[in-house]
Amino acid sequence: MTPLVDIFDQLEAPNSDEFAGVTLTVESLRKNNSIRIGRTIEGCPAILFKVDPGNASLEPVPLENIRLDYDRAVRVTNSAGETTEEHCTVVQCLSRQRDHQTSFLSALDGFLPFLPATISNNDIFKIVINLKKLFEDSGNKRNASGLWAECFVITESLDPLLLLRAWHLTSRDLYDFRWEQSCIEIKATKSNIRSHHFSLEQAHPPNNEVVWVASIFLCEDTNGVSLSILYKELIGIADGHLDLQLKVERVFLETLGTKSENSLKLAFDPILAKEEMAFYTLESIPKVENNQPDEVTFVKFKSDLTFAEKLHDPGDTCPELLRAALRQ
Repeated sequence: MTPLVDIFDQLEAPNSDEFAGVTLTVESLRKNNSIRIGRTIEGCPAILFKVDPGNASLEPVPLENIRLDYDRAVRVTNSAGETTEEHCTVVQCLSRQRDHQTSFLSALDGFLPFLPATISNNDIFKIVINLKKLFEDSGNKRNASGLWAECFVITESLDPLLLLRAWHLTSRDLYDFRWEQSCIEIKATKSNIRSHHFSLEQAHPPNNEVVWVASIFLCEDTNGVSLSILYKELIGIADGHLDLQLKVERVFLETLGTKSENSLKLAFDPILAKEEMAFYTLESIPKVENNQPDEVTFVKFKSDLTFAEKLHDPGDTCPELLRAALRQ
């Protein structure tokens, strides 16, 4: 599939006119014109969606540099030079900065293939919400090995669909998984010592949340399980759940910046990761006490879990999230 940014670069800006709606030159991305890419008079990219005329509009999404309009009047000129006026749902990048436009289109490269044949405004709303989260989290990158560990925990769990639902619920969440009042934080290390970095906030959760730590040893192995394989497994688990498929795409884009072939090659030994995976209660790990003066912030520390007590039997009253995360 041709990258959207390449298609956009081939579109010439339309002539200025007095049309009350949005004027664009467009190129179809589907044979039935249900999805088209366009260039506005200002030179900004937009995606146009044909939805069921009876489809309800949803609440507007407050976004910086992105606009979502339902039932928007548009005047479009296609590659054959034919001009028509119609109404459709439009997602538009308002920024004229090249890097913003490229990020917008690159993200949609990943999101659009998951849309069903018949598109609803609710489907488009889910895409825009993930665009919003992606740009909000652009400065909150996780490392690729940490992403591998999180994905591996999901695929090895007893209930991977629930883990997917609990994965990164909100931007800048303290923990990787959150479900009701339970949380799980994944820590991975490539060393032979079970030592991990924590923030003071992670070590002392608010609101009486119950937190477990999953510690995983990683060893790079070109013949092991790659991020590409894990990505495909997660998309398969999320099949039939557009919101979860979009979440998987967004988290990968947040972490890797791109889903190029090279970025997905990172692979680790799955046997070592599985055999050496261990769960701990947050109370059992060595930690810095939460008695820092108000003037001291962003406290981080490294904790060696070698002698911490592992969780062997979660018991009959084990919360749903922890039970779901336990290995098959």
